[in-house]
Amino acid sequence: MKNEIKNASLCLLNGGIFLYPTDTIWGLGCLATNEQAIEKIRMAKERVPEKSFIILVESMERLKNYVDKISPKQKDFLLQSERPTTVIFQKVKNLPSALLAKDGSLGIRMVRMDFCEKLISQINGPLVSTSANISGEASPAAFGEISEKLKDRVDFVVNPALFEEKSNAKASRIVKFNEMGGIEIIRD
Repeated sequence: MKNEIKNASLCLLNGGIFLYPTDTIWGLGCLATNEQAIEKIRMAKERVPEKSFIILVESMERLKNYVDKISPKQKDFLLQSERPTTVIFQKVKNLPSALLAKDGSLGIRMVRMDFCEKLISQINGPLVSTSANISGEASPAAFGEISEKLKDRVDFVVNPALFEEKSNAKASRIVKFNEMGGIEIIRD
């Protein structure tokens, strides 16, 4: 796995996009601070500019670089959630506007997967994480379901043989905290 992290890091730090396993389904990603790479993902997915992305971070410390305020309830929720969960934050900073929703919000997930955690640490930045599909197509639960068309559009593909496929893989849950601290489930 060390070699895959090294190769993926080189790809990302040079503005590339890649296919990689996450704690949910296979993702299409790039370094989340690179606007040109974000545009490459939009083109590869044939995705409309109005649709935002999510990013992955590996620690609460990194999350603090991109979110103005993390309430104690949000922090506890992120640290204690046993299921991969993306939280929509209203006020983000230090990230390109190309990632954000029209209202300036962004979904962020604290990933709990060794490969992703080490890669994020290695590149010293968050990863864009979007499903590895062309917009409008079904999200692939396994690497073998990713279209050849998309595979041909990326700069690097993490070796799927190094990772056990999850037969029940699905996209993360997405939640949003309302102004009174309650949790609103956007996608379960």
